[in-house]
Amino acid sequence: MTSTPRLSPQKTAILWKSCHVARWHSNEHLAHTHDPLNGHSGRVAVLMRSLWPDAPANVLWACVVHDLPEYIVGDVSAVSKQDNPKFNAALDILEAETAKKMECEYLLDDRWQERLNLCDRLDALLFAQLHRPDLMQRGEWIESKARIFGMADACGVNLEVADIIRWAA
Repeated sequence: MTSTPRLSPQKTAILWKSCHVARWHSNEHLAHTHDPLNGHSGRVAVLMRSLWPDAPANVLWACVVHDLPEYIVGDVSAVSKQDNPKFNAALDILEAETAKKMECEYLLDDRWQERLNLCDRLDALLFAQLHRPDLMQRGEWIESKARIFGMADACGVNLEVADIIRWAA
């Protein structure tokens, strides 16, 4: 059995600095909040571990590093990604190439990737709900919650997600 090689001090420092990228910069309702990537990534890992206690180490690693390439690529707004599918596809390629260079790439099967996507979106909803509960009545957040429940249903954790949302309010 081979062990995973240790990251160089330079790569470690880059990953560490990546944790400080600010989220929500392009959202006029949440830009004032303090939400660095390390907070988001940690919360995603907590959600993953809570919903799937058997989540293996590589999945938890994916939770921690999934957004770190934004340190180099930039944090592009969800609206830009949704409105520009070609740009989004190119961005996905760039982020994957950057993750490889940063040595924070991960490989998940479709089932675990779907679960990571759910936890990622759920964290965004919970963060917005905590800091701006008044936004939850707006169309985009109602749609986001509906998408999350659709994802949760597909993953078999609809009731658990509903409880988390309710308890986090």
